[in-house]
Amino acid sequence: MNQLVKWKYFPHFLLVVITSAVYSYSMPFPLLEGWDDHIYVTCNVEKLAPCAANLIYWLSHPCEGCYLPLTMFSYMFDHAVWGLNGFGYHLQNVFWHILAVLAVFSCMKYFRISLWLAFGLSLAFSVHPQRVESVVWISERKDVMCTALYFWSIFFWFTEKNKRFTIISFILFILALFSKSMAVSLPFVLLACEFYGQKKFDMKSWSRKLWPFFLILLVFIPITIFSQDINKGGISIGRQCTVLIHNIAWYVGANFIPRDLSPIYPRLVLDTAVIFKIVAIYALILFIGVLFLKRDRRYFINDIVPLAFCFIVSIGPVAGFLPLGAIDYADRYSYIPSVFLWIIFGSVASYVIGMKLPFFENHLKFWKICALGFTAYYVIYLIIINLIYSNSWKSYDSVLRTACSYDPPSYMALGALADIELSEGNFKEAVKTADTIILRRKGLETEKGYHQIILKAKYTKAFASYNIGNKKESLKIFEEIKPDLNVDSFGSASGYNSMLKMMIDCCNSLGDKEKAGKLKLEIKK
Repeated sequence: MNQLVKWKYFPHFLLVVITSAVYSYSMPFPLLEGWDDHIYVTCNVEKLAPCAANLIYWLSHPCEGCYLPLTMFSYMFDHAVWGLNGFGYHLQNVFWHILAVLAVFSCMKYFRISLWLAFGLSLAFSVHPQRVESVVWISERKDVMCTALYFWSIFFWFTEKNKRFTIISFILFILALFSKSMAVSLPFVLLACEFYGQKKFDMKSWSRKLWPFFLILLVFIPITIFSQDINKGGISIGRQCTVLIHNIAWYVGANFIPRDLSPIYPRLVLDTAVIFKIVAIYALILFIGVLFLKRDRRYFINDIVPLAFCFIVSIGPVAGFLPLGAIDYADRYSYIPSVFLWIIFGSVASYVIGMKLPFFENHLKFWKICALGFTAYYVIYLIIINLIYSNSWKSYDSVLRTACSYDPPSYMALGALADIELSEGNFKEAVKTADTIILRRKGLETEKGYHQIILKAKYTKAFASYNIGNKKESLKIFEEIKPDLNVDSFGSASGYNSMLKMMIDCCNSLGDKEKAGKLKLEIKK
């Protein structure tokens, strides 16, 4: 046993074993039909056949607004080996996550973090419940692939630091970009790594090493923008700045104290509690920053500032300033940035340990036991939350119901759940879900977007009420929303006509023949 503990790769072995054990729970989960897995895999099997034409196709086409050919190649491999058996897809996700964890652990030593502290931080990163979305959700293969390649690129950058050109790091950077565009931050992170712990600012030397990375970036950024078709949709800059301020605080807080996780978070809703949390987190960050700036200016500037820069740069593309579809923030967006938060924590902890304060030195054994006990408790806490939260990703229905139990629930999740309830004939439940949407307090949605959400919810309620025989209520709601609806709202004349026919039937049932006659005249041919 002693020989095993002394083995050079024993920490690596433990990370692999614990990570595999935690995520083995989700291995039997099927592909999530209705939640992007059908877009990437089940409805895409023709493009996943292993042939030259499909390789060329994914090199020249995005998928779901993202350019990620390497990720699509990985799905091609899975489909060739496993067909549509979810086990194989989960297996590869976990494989890439393990590679990412090992890369993070391997990088820690270059930030002057001791072996077992690096192990504890890497383990916390590995089993953190925010990782569930990226590891368990097959559609987020791009996260785990990109992160693994991203941090192995950083690792080889450090190991080849004295060379004029770091070829392995450069190749891994390109592969990371081909996995997910989040890797665009890597050249800036490498620049910060060059500055880390240095006493002089040698931009000329750094530029000679980094120019190929930035050249690739200049080529890749237009591809990313073209693929994603970024459109603000009338959202104000003030609104996005508010989201940005909230999101940075939220990602920092959730990294260390994960709670109230959701597969789909709502648009930002500002209330007293949220504002208090934001202010408290920024106040704590400011306090710690000022404390270290006053105590050791060199350490603060040469160590803390570059690492903080890495976090800001890596979170930048998804921090929320640019609109992110129907959401403002998500656990999956924290995958890469969270590593830098753990490295900052490790750097600060190492600095404090190195101070050899009498308060700690005089009771060193006691404090070591306390640190070990707290670390074990914290990791177990993360694992328990991870396993509980993993259940949310068993099926499309469980994803939506978990998101709808969040306070406040996401409009997108509520709307999708209402659609499922209608399709399954659960009309009473659909009415309840529609009422939840209508009564939920508004977040920072645009007025146009909010109007469309409420309009759809009212239509859902009217349709469901009609099907349970509450025709008076159904007609009342249809009459309220009809002025805002037309053929384009339904995508076809048949959809609009269906609404009119329901209204006509309601009028006839209530004895209003005159109104029914007028509605018949509006039916589109």
